[in-house]
Amino acid sequence: MFVPTPDVSGPLKGRILVAGTAARLTGSGTVGFDRLTLSAQQTHCLEPKRRSLTLDDVRVPLLYTPTQLESQAVQSKVAKGTVAFRLTVALGPPRVATLRDITVKGMQLEPVLVDYLCQRNAVTGPLDLTGEANLHLQAALPSLHGAGRVQIGAGRVIGPDLLHALGQALALTDLVSGALDGGRRGSRPAPGSPLNFDSITASYTITNGVARTEDLVYQARDLRLTGVGTYGLVDGRTAMDVMVSQGGNRVKARVAGGPGALTIVPTDVRIKEPKDLKKTLDRLLR
Repeated sequence: MFVPTPDVSGPLKGRILVAGTAARLTGSGTVGFDRLTLSAQQTHCLEPKRRSLTLDDVRVPLLYTPTQLESQAVQSKVAKGTVAFRLTVALGPPRVATLRDITVKGMQLEPVLVDYLCQRNAVTGPLDLTGEANLHLQAALPSLHGAGRVQIGAGRVIGPDLLHALGQALALTDLVSGALDGGRRGSRPAPGSPLNFDSITASYTITNGVARTEDLVYQARDLRLTGVGTYGLVDGRTAMDVMVSQGGNRVKARVAGGPGALTIVPTDVRIKEPKDLKKTLDRLLR
């Protein structure tokens, strides 16, 4: 799986009231962890391969019956933000978990995507998310379905695959801009450096572990990128049509590939003076 199943450690506290007969027990109460540590061997990370993520003030009110386990308000603090959701686990078979009213507020992405998961498409910044999801516990990501909306505040692109793809897109807009203004380059970062953005927003659906968006918007100081396409949560494969706008220039492109092999291929370029720059267009789209 793209995300390894983590080891979980931390002192458990709480109280559960058990009632009923041995054949039909019920239970209710609350359990929690002052500090819970997730750790996993991330083989694709640079050393150290063993990475960990800390969750603070985890609180899980529980209601148990022979057919399901329910929690009306799972809560935790993660990476300077908060995570909350309602959880129901049907005890099956199959064992299916349903998460409703998922709310993430102000969670910093760098400790999660960069330090723990070593995601090649990682960005930093505070994450706000609302949504719902359901999955089979035996195969969580491949069976994941859901929908929601994400908003990431000011941050920067840091994952090497995303840096490379955006670097290629910026190189195209630079080439067009350079042809229009005599070769002058703007103040954008070089393709190999982190690229700062003001916000990233998108609504999404997830079907069998593949996330799809129709309205991705990446907004930077002098650049706007919109996208429609998919991202595989299991294999990390991207297939997305994007449009990069900078000033009066637009570049449309297809972004596709898996981890370590993400490419961007231009499909259309719109510039201010197409008559004077036909050769440039032909060169970009060849």
